[in-house]
Parts: sequence; C-alpha cells; structure tokens
Amino acid sequence: MKQVIRRAILCLAVLALGACVTPVPMVSQHAQPNEAMGYVAGIFYGGSYNYAFRLRNTSTNVQVYMPFFEKNGHLLQVEPEQLNMIALPPGSYEITEWVTYAVIGNDRVTRKRLDQDGHGTINFVIKPGRVVYLGKFGIVETYGGFERRFGLRPKLTQAAELDWAFQHTYPAFSIDRVDAMRGAVRN
Repeated sequence: MKQVIRRAILCLAVLALGACVTPVPMVSQHAQPNEAMGYVAGIFYGGSYNYAFRLRNTSTNVQVYMPFFEKNGHLLQVEPEQLNMIALPPGSYEITEWVTYAVIGNDRVTRKRLDQDGHGTINFVIKPGRVVYLGKFGIVETYGGFERRFGLRPKLTQAAELDWAFQHTYPAFSIDRVDAMRGAVRN
C-alpha cells in the first residue's frame, strides 16, 4: 500500500512539474557581451499574466522559455513596452508556441501554437556574440462570459526605436551586434 501511495505522489509531482514554466533569466542591463554566448531579444507589451516563448534548439532538442517581461512572481507592473534579452548557446532555434503562466508559482495557464494566431514557426540562428531581435509582440486579452482569451499581436519596430531601446536598456550591446528577423524592423 505504501508503495502505491509513493508512486501516486511521484506521478503527481511529475505532472505538476510538467505544467510549470521555468523561464531563462533575463540578461542584466549592466552585462557585457560574452563572445561565447548568443542572445535573443524582443520588445514586449501588454497583459496581466506572465508570458513566454518556448524556444527549441533544433540540434539538441533542448527547450527553454523566454519570458516576455522581467518582473515575475508578483503582480506585474509592466512598462508600456519592454526590451528584454536572454543568453543562449549558439545554434539553430525555433519558436512554435507561446505560453501564459501564473504570476505566483509559474503554473502554465495556457499554451498556444503560433499558427493558432495566424503566425508561422519562427526559425533563427544564434551566432556567438550576436543578438537575434525577434520583433515586437503584444498580448491581447479578451473576455467572454467567464472565459479569458489570449492572443499574440506582432508590431513593426522602427530602426531608430530599436537603436534607442538598446542604448537605454542594454548599452553594452550596440545596434551593430543586432541581427533583426526579416520583416521585424523598418528603416
């Protein structure tokens, strides 16, 4: 009987961990570029939950979550738009989905494929010492009865806006280190 209870507890623990989101820590705004790592950045806005892209290294199949907002673990007081960046090993990556997760405890609330929102998979290569800029993304929350729905809305970034964002958020990462995704930035 004890063994059955232990197995049940183990199964519940595994299920609970599978439903949690563990985001990769943001790069400090005072960090210096590390030539052995690559970087992924985006400008994010909107929402009252935590959000993250799920990134998968296509060679190693390692999956990580890139949080949209730095503040985590308490009610969010999000800036209107926030440039955030994470460090990852160089390699080929893809984003096929994004998640919402609870403010306290990081329990996954929803998981949505990008193609559900009319977007395709985002594929990119992270190079050592370089930054891949994914683009600007906003969260749209709608309510219907007792249900809350979440949507993802991409927005074009002006080149001058991106340059300003890097100068003020990550001053050690000059704009000449940034490789923007096709169609994410307008000159």
